Amino acid sequence: MIEASLYLLAFAAAAAGCLSIERRHIEVFGNPPSPMRRLLLKIAAWILLAAALCEAVFEQGPGIGAVEWTIAAGLGAILLIVVASFRPRWVPRLGVMAACWGMALTVIG
Repeated sequence: MIEASLYLLAFAAAAAGCLSIERRHIEVFGNPPSPMRRLLLKIAAWILLAAALCEAVFEQGPGIGAVEWTIAAGLGAILLIVVASFRPRWVPRLGVMAACWGMALTVIG
């Protein structure tokens, strides 16, 4: 369960970071993000990355946890690139679902 929630949180962080970029936000929503929305998306991305790191370190220890977190962040970003390339409008929905499931699995597991 820990690995699934780690990867889900990493994908959600990548999705929030992607949507904070003006060009991607316009591509998905059709309008540029307001400065407040941009800031909130960036903060959400950093919080989700920090949550994923904390989870990995607490579960695996600092050595292996940091490595596993780095792998999860990279794979989350690669998956996001694939989704954003072919189905950009899916990014917000998948990001929110990944964040919700990742947090739920963290609490359950």
